[in-house]
Amino acid sequence: MVSKKMTELQPWECLMKRIVWKQLGDIRDKKILDFGSGIGVTANYLAEHNDVTAIEPDEDSVKERWADNQYTQIIGSANELRRFADESFDMIIMIQRRKPRPFARTSEG
Repeated sequence: MVSKKMTELQPWECLMKRIVWKQLGDIRDKKILDFGSGIGVTANYLAEHNDVTAIEPDEDSVKERWADNQYTQIIGSANELRRFADESFDMIIMIQRRKPRPFARTSEG
Protein backbone atom coordinates (compact mmCIF):
# COMPACT_ATOMS: atom_id res chain seq x y z
CA MET A 1 0.00 0.00 0.00
CA VAL A 2 1.36 3.38 -0.94
CA SER A 3 0.98 6.03 1.76
CA LYS A 4 -1.57 8.78 1.29
CA LYS A 5 1.32 11.13 2.04
CA MET A 6 2.53 10.59 -1.53
CA THR A 7 0.42 13.62 -2.44
CA GLU A 8 2.77 15.70 -0.25
CA LEU A 9 5.71 14.98 -2.55
CA GLN A 10 6.62 17.02 -5.59
CA PRO A 11 5.09 15.38 -8.69
CA TRP A 12 8.53 14.55 -10.13
CA GLU A 13 9.59 12.89 -6.88
CA CYS A 14 6.38 10.87 -6.64
CA LEU A 15 6.86 9.66 -10.21
CA MET A 16 10.50 8.77 -9.56
CA LYS A 17 9.57 6.71 -6.48
CA ARG A 18 6.88 4.82 -8.36
CA ILE A 19 9.27 4.03 -11.22
CA VAL A 20 11.93 2.75 -8.82
CA TRP A 21 9.42 0.65 -6.87
CA LYS A 22 8.11 -0.88 -10.08
CA GLN A 23 11.66 -1.76 -11.11
CA LEU A 24 12.27 -3.38 -7.72
CA GLY A 25 9.20 -5.57 -8.18
CA ASP A 26 7.25 -7.35 -5.45
CA ILE A 27 9.69 -7.81 -2.59
CA ARG A 28 8.52 -9.74 0.46
CA ASP A 29 10.05 -11.29 3.56
CA LYS A 30 13.51 -9.81 2.97
CA LYS A 31 15.94 -8.03 5.25
CA ILE A 32 16.63 -4.71 3.52
CA LEU A 33 19.00 -1.83 4.18
CA ASP A 34 17.92 1.55 2.79
CA PHE A 35 21.09 3.62 2.84
CA GLY A 36 20.57 7.38 2.59
CA SER A 37 16.89 6.99 3.38
CA GLY A 38 16.01 10.69 3.51
CA ILE A 39 12.53 11.12 4.99
CA GLY A 40 11.94 7.39 4.71
CA VAL A 41 9.50 7.21 1.82
CA THR A 42 11.06 4.08 0.30
CA ALA A 43 11.93 2.53 3.68
CA ASN A 44 8.32 2.98 4.76
CA TYR A 45 7.02 1.50 1.51
CA LEU A 46 9.28 -1.56 1.69
CA ALA A 47 8.62 -2.06 5.42
CA GLU A 48 5.04 -3.11 4.68
CA HIS A 49 6.26 -6.62 3.79
CA ASN A 50 9.92 -6.63 4.84
CA ASP A 51 12.32 -6.09 7.74
CA VAL A 52 13.87 -2.72 6.88
CA THR A 53 16.75 -0.81 8.43
CA ALA A 54 17.20 2.77 7.22
CA ILE A 55 20.35 4.85 7.63
CA GLU A 56 20.25 8.62 7.10
CA PRO A 57 22.88 11.18 8.17
CA ASP A 58 20.57 14.22 8.13
CA GLU A 59 18.75 14.56 11.46
CA ASP A 60 16.22 17.02 10.03
CA SER A 61 15.15 14.48 7.41
CA VAL A 62 14.76 11.82 10.08
CA LYS A 63 12.55 14.16 12.13
CA GLU A 64 10.17 14.31 9.15
CA ARG A 65 10.37 10.60 8.38
CA TRP A 66 7.44 8.58 7.17
CA ALA A 67 6.69 5.70 9.52
CA ASP A 68 3.27 4.27 8.68
CA ASN A 69 5.01 0.88 8.67
CA GLN A 70 7.52 -0.16 11.32
CA TYR A 71 11.22 -0.09 10.44
CA THR A 72 14.50 0.61 12.22
CA GLN A 73 15.85 4.13 11.70
CA ILE A 74 19.51 4.93 12.34
CA ILE A 75 20.92 8.45 12.21
CA GLY A 76 24.48 8.30 10.92
CA SER A 77 26.89 7.89 8.05
CA ALA A 78 28.47 4.99 6.24
CA ASN A 79 30.38 4.27 9.45
CA GLU A 80 27.14 2.80 10.83
CA LEU A 81 27.54 -0.11 8.41
CA ARG A 82 30.32 -1.45 10.63
CA ARG A 83 27.79 -2.53 13.23
CA PHE A 84 26.38 -5.14 10.85
CA ALA A 85 28.01 -8.46 10.06
CA ASP A 86 28.72 -9.35 6.45
CA GLU A 87 25.65 -10.65 4.65
CA SER A 88 23.27 -9.18 7.25
CA PHE A 89 20.92 -8.01 4.51
CA ASP A 90 19.27 -9.67 1.54
CA MET A 91 19.21 -6.37 -0.31
CA ILE A 92 20.82 -2.96 0.04
CA ILE A 93 19.25 -0.03 -1.77
CA MET A 94 20.39 3.53 -2.22
CA ILE A 95 18.23 5.78 -4.32
CA GLN A 96 20.23 8.82 -5.26
CA ARG A 97 18.22 11.74 -6.46
CA ARG A 98 18.90 15.25 -7.48
CA LYS A 99 16.38 17.98 -7.11
CA PRO A 100 15.70 19.77 -10.34
CA ARG A 101 17.24 23.21 -10.48
CA PRO A 102 15.11 25.08 -12.99
CA PHE A 103 17.02 28.34 -12.55
CA ALA A 104 20.54 26.92 -12.38
CA ARG A 105 23.08 28.93 -14.29
CA THR A 106 25.61 27.58 -16.67
CA SER A 107 28.70 29.40 -17.77
CA GLU A 108 30.46 29.33 -21.07
CA GLY A 109 33.94 27.96 -20.81
